[in-house]
Amino acid sequence: MDIVSAVKAINKLLRTIQPHTFCSFWIRLHAPHVYRFIQKNVSAEVSGIDWDRITRALNRRLQLRWQASHRGRRSEGVRGKMAAGIILRKHHDKLYTFLSPADADDEQARDIISIALVKNRSTRQCSCQTGNHQAGQAHDW
Repeated sequence: MDIVSAVKAINKLLRTIQPHTFCSFWIRLHAPHVYRFIQKNVSAEVSGIDWDRITRALNRRLQLRWQASHRGRRSEGVRGKMAAGIILRKHHDKLYTFLSPADADDEQARDIISIALVKNRSTRQCSCQTGNHQAGQAHDW
């Protein structure tokens, strides 16, 4: 099995059963072999399963039914600047896509990098909120 066949299996299952919404647990319940493949082969940069990579490949109408699970184990993985460094090092050769994407593949790579950075909450707090806080202090509003 590869990612393409896993996505095809999920698309087919969703068209057959037609749930109003679905999540990772739904996939685990209705297609355990697909879930096991995803769990072993589609990991995020920092920790856990990269569900964005799977849901992004689904049929557009089926993507709208996806409900990200907020339950589950809390990540004890890498956080903050260290996690951002891991993500940026992994995608170092594609950072140019933020300035000048050449084609649709580059735009997709840019989206994947952006999502990985935004999902790392501590990165968001470290870079954006710290910058906003420092800017506010500099202007002394």
